[in-house]
Amino acid sequence: MPTARHGFPTREAAAALYPKVSGRDLQGLKFFRMLATLRLAVVFRQFYRRIETGATDGPGFADFDDLAHGLLRFGMDVANGRHV
Repeated sequence: MPTARHGFPTREAAAALYPKVSGRDLQGLKFFRMLATLRLAVVFRQFYRRIETGATDGPGFADFDDLAHGLLRFGMDVANGRHV
């Protein structure tokens, strides 16, 4: 992830800084992060389904099913408080 490189704040630091700079509350952050992860997993799964049905081809799509499942696992980790 590009934002994990040198010079970018960690997610924890960004989440702590955002309310101070913006004046907004982050109480709903977990919900919106889970929702975004779920929606992205569905998109990857839909692309993979197109591969399965022959509607799309290409070597880059072959891993989309694994990516979708990984995103779902990550979303569950977020829901269970293992990620900010």
